[in-house]
Amino acid sequence: MKKTEYITLKDQNLIDLLQNVGDDYTALEMIDENNNVDAVVISLGDFDYLLSKLDDEEKAQFLSDTVELD
Repeated sequence: MKKTEYITLKDQNLIDLLQNVGDDYTALEMIDENNNVDAVVISLGDFDYLLSKLDDEEKAQFLSDTVELD
């Protein structure tokens, strides 16, 4: 299982953009070629929609690989 990392955001522009994913923006792609960063942020609603399109076996495999259960 991949680990989870937590950070505190200090850039108000980035905070504003992230808070508006799902409202004003469908997705937010963050690219920084100098630092080898390429990430896409989607809303939780869109994530849930994409999960609903997987069959039960695919969904179970994806969740077991990516979600930490208590």
